[in-house]
Amino acid sequence: MTPGEIVRYSNKNKTFIKENVNPEIYISWIKKRLEFDNLSINDLAKLLKVRYNKTLIINNEDAQNKHISGSAPSDDVHLIVKALQSIFKTKITEKNDTIIIN
Repeated sequence: MTPGEIVRYSNKNKTFIKENVNPEIYISWIKKRLEFDNLSINDLAKLLKVRYNKTLIINNEDAQNKHISGSAPSDDVHLIVKALQSIFKTKITEKNDTIIIN
């Protein structure tokens, strides 16, 4: 292996798969940042749930097919919400532990 590569094991195929990756994604926690590299909105929803205990509800059909790339401080979920609002050019509402993309 060389820098920028990752090996994953496939249970389905019972094989190892070597892939090239952006290493910043895997070390960004050291810098207290989140790195997004073509992240689907569904994967973002999972990240928000696991990391911040926030539920993402997507009422905007266009947003469901989007992918995002970029970075943000990992200690400010509200900044991520503001960025999403700018990216999707739509209203995003926060209520308690729920984030709603309208």
